[in-house]
Amino acid sequence: MGTEICNIPDAFIREVKRIHIYDSKAYFFSLYKTTSWPPTVERRCVIKNLQPSSYKRKIQSKTESHNEYLKFDITFPIFDLSHQTRQLLSSLKGKKHLVVLESNEDAILLGNEREPLSIFIHDALKDNGAGKDYFLLNIKGTSILSPKQVIS
Repeated sequence: MGTEICNIPDAFIREVKRIHIYDSKAYFFSLYKTTSWPPTVERRCVIKNLQPSSYKRKIQSKTESHNEYLKFDITFPIFDLSHQTRQLLSSLKGKKHLVVLESNEDAILLGNEREPLSIFIHDALKDNGAGKDYFLLNIKGTSILSPKQVIS
């Protein structure tokens, strides 16, 4: 007889709290099974106070030539428009990162040095005085490794 799956929703609410962005060199492909968090010295930044209503996360399973892989697409706004934040965001652009999505319950690691994630910054400034200006940070990439759950 097969395994049973209990399909009752969790009693708690899982909500992303922070996104940690690291240099992809911090996490070797071979360490994926044995190590949990990447070294703090390689962390580029931590983004806190995310707005859950505007955070979008898509992790899709894909197949190409009989090889399975995962495709990541994570998007969220950055409302801090200070000069320092603009410089930091500008320095993050490119394909060289791994991220840890930290929730109130756990954390999920995506990417490694062989399969780094790309970060794109989109300007959503309206300059209309409405106070709703922001930058849109978009993290994309693919991996043959499933997202790794780490204890937060």
